[in-house]
Amino acid sequence: MAGLLLSLSGWSQQKDWKEYRDFYDLVVLILHPAEYGELNSVKDSANLLLEKAIAWQASPVPSRYKKAEQIKKGLIELTTFCRELQDAVIQKKDDEIISLLAIKTHNKFHAVSGRYML
Repeated sequence: MAGLLLSLSGWSQQKDWKEYRDFYDLVVLILHPAEYGELNSVKDSANLLLEKAIAWQASPVPSRYKKAEQIKKGLIELTTFCRELQDAVIQKKDDEIISLLAIKTHNKFHAVSGRYML
């Protein structure tokens, strides 16, 4: 029960960080379908995902987060992964490569939002 309360508390705090929410909204629309082989959203919107990653990375970490340095480092890595994903789309790489990059990006998002921000 305590774990659930901590998780809900963390989610409540995350909702207040606009750039986080903006990126999260795209994760749901772009990266989640990619896990099931649906790559059209990735191919159509990888540039938007990168744009939101850059905005999130550039935004200040709210003071309530105790792991600010880890968050910033994770956001640098997340932005790099989004750039790699966009480059693969632009270069019309094989769907398997795009899928793997989408999964890698999605996993990094969860590392930042789950491990560092709670």
